[in-house]
Amino acid sequence: MNLYKLDDSTTTGIPTIDSQHKELFDRVNNLLMALTLAKGNEEVGNTVNFLESYIKVHLSTEEDFMIKNNYLGYSPHKVAHAVFTNNVFKLKKEFQERGATSNLAIAVKDLIGDWFMNHIKTTDMKYVPFLKDKIK
Repeated sequence: MNLYKLDDSTTTGIPTIDSQHKELFDRVNNLLMALTLAKGNEEVGNTVNFLESYIKVHLSTEEDFMIKNNYLGYSPHKVAHAVFTNNVFKLKKEFQERGATSNLAIAVKDLIGDWFMNHIKTTDMKYVPFLKDKIK
């Protein structure tokens, strides 16, 4: 089982962002371990609820840093955040309607895995050279 962790490909050097990413990785790792133990249904609700609060705090933190520092890549980054937010709300709605199912647990794992690979490792790393020295 591959667990998510901060390493050179995911560390921004911006303490607030790195701390928030680490919390996301810890939560998805809990879900992955629960899935391995066939207890994913028990953990999926915790993960979905965490994601709902995480997107409010983390995405606005990144966007505020970008706005305050006139980051030119802000607009497409905000669009990516909106797509992720929409996907989290869809999962939350499914959780409210159907409860914690195996399919939902896998969908949550897949969403976070995609976010990890395509957003954190790629999109977020684009702002690092611009913002890293401006934010402490």
